[in-house]
Amino acid sequence: MASAAIAYTNTGIVIPAQASEIAKQLEAEGWSIVEVEVEDGEVEIEAEKGDMEREVVVSLDTGEVLEDETEQDDD
Repeated sequence: MASAAIAYTNTGIVIPAQASEIAKQLEAEGWSIVEVEVEDGEVEIEAEKGDMEREVVVSLDTGEVLEDETEQDDD
């Protein structure tokens, strides 16, 4: 069963509750959300903290975290 959709207020995009909770948790950990994109049945959350970048991918159908990658920004 899919998660109930809610609006993530910083972007205005309607995403599953699980993805919204992940975005809020990232912000609580000091990450700045730079982009939330819904594409191909997934929600991609991109965030920055200092010289680090993080991308978390969540399934629209299940709310499951499919990827969680952190890397240093080379810019």
